[in-house]
Amino acid sequence: MASRKTLACMSVLALVLAGLVATEHRAAAQASPGQAAAAVTVTAITEPSSRRGFTFNGLGVIDKVNVKEGDVVKSGQVLMIQDREIEQIELDRLNAEATSQARVEFAEADLELKKAVERRKTSGVAGVFSLAEQEEAKLDRISREKSLEIAKLDQSQNVLKAKQQEAKVVRMELRSRLDGIVEKIEAWEGEMTGADPSKPPIIVVKNDPMHIVIRDLTTQQVALLKLGDELEVKYPDEKNWQRAKISYIAPVADAGSNRQTIRLEMPNPNNRATGLEIQVKLPPKLAELMPGDRAAMNR
Repeated sequence: MASRKTLACMSVLALVLAGLVATEHRAAAQASPGQAAAAVTVTAITEPSSRRGFTFNGLGVIDKVNVKEGDVVKSGQVLMIQDREIEQIELDRLNAEATSQARVEFAEADLELKKAVERRKTSGVAGVFSLAEQEEAKLDRISREKSLEIAKLDQSQNVLKAKQQEAKVVRMELRSRLDGIVEKIEAWEGEMTGADPSKPPIIVVKNDPMHIVIRDLTTQQVALLKLGDELEVKYPDEKNWQRAKISYIAPVADAGSNRQTIRLEMPNPNNRATGLEIQVKLPPKLAELMPGDRAAMNR
């Protein structure tokens, strides 16, 4: 009897152990898809959020380069200056004309003289001045009034010409239009610039924030995303994940490859260089649709 009871107990224990093992397998099976999906990554490339080539508005010889490649610059900072000696001389001449009141004052004085002559000839003293002389005095006064108007108009035009020349001189200073880093300088002191707008003498990039461009997602995967969604990213040589926000979804997909580009945006306060590879962790809903030959498993 003792032997039968022992066998029965062992049988029950075996069934319990089998149930526990089955339960653990089911739990592992349920957890593994999510875990695997969370570990699926794609390789993306970091890019500047802005890359601008700045050029002068007109032909000129560079007189001074104020920066060097790698320098951090601010918006509005003067990067280069063209030789503007001749243009500055012209500005000084126009400013002198714009600020001078000599012509206006001369016209005003001449008008007062003609008014006095007219009053004298039309004072009513009979027989002193003929009607022709009186009419001539009146016309002289009217002519001088028009001369004064013309002098004032010329004065206002001189002011505008001076402002126009000042703007021209200012534009011979090449200023940055963004906060960024000087990536490349293509022209130096003594070289002619402005002949070809497609070849800017200086290029500035903005790396903060940076863009992360992903080109390996299928259109089915991209359809599950929207602007503002966040994905986790990290550099291959780092352990910590960071969050980046979707800022752009390409409006046109590549029909041949069934791929659609998206772009993430991420703060980069340390101005880490762009153009580097970075890993993007896919959420489970995207990982399940990832082609096997495109996915990298990080465990």
